[in-house]
Amino acid sequence: MPKINVYLPDDLAAAVRAAGFPVSPVCQEALATAVRKVNRARNAISAIRDPGFDPGQHPALGGSLQSRMTPRLDEVFRLARPTDGGPAGTGQLLLGVLEEGHNLGLRLLQAVDIDLDELAGALRQADPTEQTLDAGGPITDPGPGPDLTRPAWRAVATALEAAIELGHNYLGCEHLVLGLAAETDSVAGRVLRDLGADPEAARRALTSILAGYVHSRPTDPPAGTEVLSEIMRRLDSLEARVASLGAVNG
Repeated sequence: MPKINVYLPDDLAAAVRAAGFPVSPVCQEALATAVRKVNRARNAISAIRDPGFDPGQHPALGGSLQSRMTPRLDEVFRLARPTDGGPAGTGQLLLGVLEEGHNLGLRLLQAVDIDLDELAGALRQADPTEQTLDAGGPITDPGPGPDLTRPAWRAVATALEAAIELGHNYLGCEHLVLGLAAETDSVAGRVLRDLGADPEAARRALTSILAGYVHSRPTDPPAGTEVLSEIMRRLDSLEARVASLGAVNG
């Protein structure tokens, strides 16, 4: 049977050994689950990019995307739903990111020097017309959110692809921004390009943002460190008491 090395932080490795976990079957199950999820996501990407894509023919697609979407991205799709009941385009999706107001997509836009107020104004002034999936009318299956135009669906596919390539097991607003920026012929893509956004620069900026976030997160000290600190505290206390007794006896 082929062997794959799995590297763990020292404290986690010690905890695993102490707990007596059956490492091999646990890792096998976790990896099998991850592979299934990635394969489903890649199948969804291929289906969306097919020129004849029809969400109604892929009933599992909405659930596959929904299972990865963060609550903030879910809210973006809700905000993007047009009041006239038509399909949401890339412009509405990007406005949804702005209107949600508390997501990593906003930080990403700012990191590539996009003024958020200027972006919102440009999106509202832009012609929202985009190619729909079905020339005969809106699509019948909304999938992960509102009905979408073809460029909006392609942006979702690119967002999902970016999440996989970055090793993320979720789909967030930051991935959607990458997808919208990459769809350069869409409403959102054109507006972002006119404001100076570059898809590759945005990808690099997101990597830097996430790396900084990981390094800045407060972490709980390992249990072993807590125990050692308590032992040292007690030794210091005992040493002080011994020194005090020695001074009195002297």
